Amino acid sequence: MLFKTTYKRILTAFCSFVGLLQTKHNSKQPLIVLYNQNSDVTLSPMKLLSVIVFALLLMSCTKDPKEVYTEAVKCMSSGDYKGAESNYRWLVAHNPPDISLQANLAFSLTEQGNNSEAIPMYQQIIKGGDGTYDLFAYYAKSLSADGQDEDAITWYYRALSVVPQLVDVRGSLAKILVKKGRQYEALSLLASFDEELVNKGDNPYF
Repeated sequence: MLFKTTYKRILTAFCSFVGLLQTKHNSKQPLIVLYNQNSDVTLSPMKLLSVIVFALLLMSCTKDPKEVYTEAVKCMSSGDYKGAESNYRWLVAHNPPDISLQANLAFSLTEQGNNSEAIPMYQQIIKGGDGTYDLFAYYAKSLSADGQDEDAITWYYRALSVVPQLVDVRGSLAKILVKKGRQYEALSLLASFDEELVNKGDNPYF
């Protein structure tokens, strides 16, 4: 019922604004009859499409940024990276200077394997002087997926220099090192971390 009422209001407002109202008696085109609270409103298929587009744009304009951000974070956490991308794109479009939003959009692209778009975004953000461990790690992940292993190694190491406890990053870096024939370096990378854990009284991770 709420949808029907909202639809009628949007339809009536839009048609009144652009002068698209017609009657079945004077129209020479095939018409689709849509219900209006006062009378039948008839629109050609193309004009009906215009109404739908207008409604979608209106809905987009009335989004609450806080709600969109919450949904973006939720999508990212649940693995709905396409949904996260859509929400972060909207947020970036409405707040272009926000580096954090740009980075999160790039993260969602990396998770989907869209590295050709993500890599230039990382480079632009880093060029601007921003740098966090997750930015470095995701950048390295995209570089590795793009076949740029040497650069990926560099940025994985930089991520670890900020937060040494990133076991997933350490493991990914070790795999690339083995791939490049640097087995001893990979072994040392993992063994040194496990040694620190043991010294603290914890069990080795790797």
